[in-house]
Amino acid sequence: MNAETMQTATAIAAIITPVITGLTAVVRKVFNVADRFVPGVSVVLGLAGGLILVELSIFGGLVGIISGLAATGLWEFGKNTVGLGK
Repeated sequence: MNAETMQTATAIAAIITPVITGLTAVVRKVFNVADRFVPGVSVVLGLAGGLILVELSIFGGLVGIISGLAATGLWEFGKNTVGLGK
């Protein structure tokens, strides 16, 4: 794995994290997902995004999982400070 691959993966992760946050909010509303399952939904969406957008490998999956976890943190930050999701 070279530096260019890492830079590309980091850029993609930074781009898909807010997208995953939005998709998680949509899934949460459409399918009436309980709050305790929202982090799992974010991780699964992140995993899918990483495998599709980065590469179909363990590295792509790891980038996706990290993006999903970051999306969960972004959602919690918005929920607790701005009052989103109420």
